[in-house]
Amino acid sequence: MRGTLVIPDGVREVDYKAFFYCQVNNVILPQSLTLIRSGAFQYCDYMGSITIPKSVTAIDGAFWQCERLRNGYCDIYYGGSAAEWNAIIV
Repeated sequence: MRGTLVIPDGVREVDYKAFFYCQVNNVILPQSLTLIRSGAFQYCDYMGSITIPKSVTAIDGAFWQCERLRNGYCDIYYGGSAAEWNAIIV
């Protein structure tokens, strides 16, 4: 699955390994989201960008082994301030 993954509004959590090994280029998360669980995007090696809303308060090891993210080739867009980003529980 290459392309853009848009998770619909109303979703509050991305569950454990929900998109494990998903071959998606871009991910857009809804404003309703508060939690991204462990391994949610594990091994998503083609991810080029992800948009995280400021409503997210915890990211629990969600991007483990995402090669492009780990090597600085994935753009991360965050809807809040730097202080809000730093307050997210990881």
